[in-house]
Amino acid sequence: MFPQVEYLFAVVLFSASKTTEGAENGVFFQIKENTFFSYREESLFWSGETDSLLSCSVLCARQASCRSANFLENPGLCYLLGGEMQTSSASERLLKRDGSFYLTKQNTSLPAGSNQHSAVTSCQTLLKQSPATSTGVYWIDPDGGSKANAFKAYCDMDTNGGGWTLVWSYSFTNYTHFNDDSNAITPRPNWPVIIKGNVPISTISPLNDTDYNAMNFSLWKTLGRQILIKSNINNWLVCQPVTGSLVDWQKGDINCTITNYVADRGESASAPSKFSPNINYGPMFHSKGRWNSSFYYFNSYTGKYWPTHDPSGKNRPNQKKNVLDPHGNIFIRAEFIVTWKTSGGSWTLVLSYSFTKYSHFRERSNAITPRTNWPVWFYMYMHVPVSATPSLNETDYNAILIKSNINNWLVCDPRNGSVVDWQEGDINCSIIKHVIGPSHEFVPSRFSPNQNNSYGPLPCMTKRYNSTNYYFDGHTENHRPTHDPLGGNSPNQKKNVANPHGNIFIRVE
Repeated sequence: MFPQVEYLFAVVLFSASKTTEGAENGVFFQIKENTFFSYREESLFWSGETDSLLSCSVLCARQASCRSANFLENPGLCYLLGGEMQTSSASERLLKRDGSFYLTKQNTSLPAGSNQHSAVTSCQTLLKQSPATSTGVYWIDPDGGSKANAFKAYCDMDTNGGGWTLVWSYSFTNYTHFNDDSNAITPRPNWPVIIKGNVPISTISPLNDTDYNAMNFSLWKTLGRQILIKSNINNWLVCQPVTGSLVDWQKGDINCTITNYVADRGESASAPSKFSPNINYGPMFHSKGRWNSSFYYFNSYTGKYWPTHDPSGKNRPNQKKNVLDPHGNIFIRAEFIVTWKTSGGSWTLVLSYSFTKYSHFRERSNAITPRTNWPVWFYMYMHVPVSATPSLNETDYNAILIKSNINNWLVCDPRNGSVVDWQEGDINCSIIKHVIGPSHEFVPSRFSPNQNNSYGPLPCMTKRYNSTNYYFDGHTENHRPTHDPLGGNSPNQKKNVANPHGNIFIRVE
């Protein structure tokens, strides 16, 4: 006599044309070994010979009405049963029988994105449905229609909040002689460049960073408009469209931030601010005058020009040298993502503040409260309470996250300016959530800790008071705490908000 054994068994069906609805994601069975279910005749709808337990389970999996099955190992008989096993008396008819297996279908399905029939529209959709999803290859169906045209794609679930779908992985034709006319990116996507290159075109979805292929360009915009550019020879960028857009092939302004420094910070410019789709043989990310301010140029012709990857934004061969397997990648997700991990997570909250007179925001009696114990020159005249728990005197932190429910959220990296070092100079900021917008794309590029006659620090653009996004005024008799998404030092903050407030977080970059 053999003992009764119970275990879980999964059947994944690859023959979709033979699979009934409800079994498309695969089927789980609970198996009771050396057990036979004494069924009523009316619950049996098929019986016949099968060569194995697996064959019997596949037959049941392909029939939506099959809820359980008996399999007799010798002489190899399979009995497909209806829903009788769900009744309260069913357990009383489980009989011990050597060489017999009783299978019951479970309601557990395979995870989303694990096969063609469970494909999701994008990696970002998958991350929203299952926030613990790890980086890897999943099935996606960008057009959201029939799963017949679903395909595998690589999902980055870690970088800058995750949810990125890889659309292009490329290498170079002559990396060792980078600024030679024979150097170009390869392969190229089938994007509509006016002057065609001569490197191979790919329309196959890449499955990792070094699987050199490109997803069909027509699908890129279905995934979103925020792009992530990675390379092991240049700084990584996250870029949002303003008037310019890669996926829309539209020339204009973009809002980029450096999310990972591959090059030395001291030798890196802030980030490109413009996108030009048709610069001879490929698109370009640059700042002002194209050729003298380009960061990335995706040249696809081996007879003229070269594929700039310059962290200093000067269109020079300043890419990282002597790199094994040099390459780059472009990922896409829907813009303005806010996940359970704000812009990558690991932020430490150091200041939470409200306002002394939000309803009359531009009056001099309005200020932030409390203030931290930062070394403002006019601290002796400031009236709002000081909070030193926790303090901002942490020198081992650099990146800051500014949140507010009346102004856009910013992530700012230091350059020669820094909030935590109380150092005036340039900063590299990006909007990560639009509280107002998304047409309001102005971000600060400088930090001023002690502007003349000021009562708090201010991230600004160029001319300080007339280009301010945030001003943390701590005085209730002069100035006001600007929270202006337009960067004009005007009362353009979000109005009529219950419990208006803001927060500053910091983390190590």
